[in-house]
Amino acid sequence: MLLSDDFDRAARLVAVMTAADENSIVAKVNASVGVAGAGKVSGIEEVLASVPSGTAESLVGVIPIVPIAIRLAFRQFRGGTTAATGTSLAAIESVIPPNIQPENFVREMRRALVDETDWHVLWADACRAFQAHEYVRGYVLCIGAMDKAPPSQSLYLQISIAQNFEGFFKPYPSLYKEIVAPFFVVYWERTLAEYTCLFRTALTYTQRQLQTTDGSPKGTRRLLRAMYFCLNVELPSAAVQWLNSSV
Repeated sequence: MLLSDDFDRAARLVAVMTAADENSIVAKVNASVGVAGAGKVSGIEEVLASVPSGTAESLVGVIPIVPIAIRLAFRQFRGGTTAATGTSLAAIESVIPPNIQPENFVREMRRALVDETDWHVLWADACRAFQAHEYVRGYVLCIGAMDKAPPSQSLYLQISIAQNFEGFFKPYPSLYKEIVAPFFVVYWERTLAEYTCLFRTALTYTQRQLQTTDGSPKGTRRLLRAMYFCLNVELPSAAVQWLNSSV
């Protein structure tokens, strides 16, 4: 539904999934990815087990909500207008009114993708959201921050985001391939078109690096490693270590 930009249907899925209790959602997700058999532990169960008691509801909300923000950002990277994004958000809000939205996610998407919010503010608010175990809000604001930050800073933010998405979307490879991976590629396509002079490498070489991704987390890591080389920027050692490690 997201590939066809049907945000009305996406909102209805959010309403269904966030209205269920945690155990019901886990059962539905496991069924959708084919988890079966006694003694098996799914990816989503591992994620839920890693968070403090009482905060799993927010984490589970990431599954249907964050891909909406990713898709909206993808459309803007491809030349879509903030007005069009606003229209899509209004469609979502017609299905899920603000007073029942998990973490008021439509408002946060407007802050991240429509409003002229400074990227430092978005990133700081995202960090505070994660500390408060508001995972939906945190990821949405991260997406806005990496969009609005200068490319060299955005690269570092993307590394942090990609690390989290790599683990979180592991149980959903098709969702990663169709929604998450293209989001990173299209950001760099836009950046290369707008800021060619920032890259130390020849245009044709840099363009070829955009083809190093294959829709997998490993492909995203190759892409970000290639952009690190092409931009020739400084990064924290932990970020460089992650880029150079195998998946």
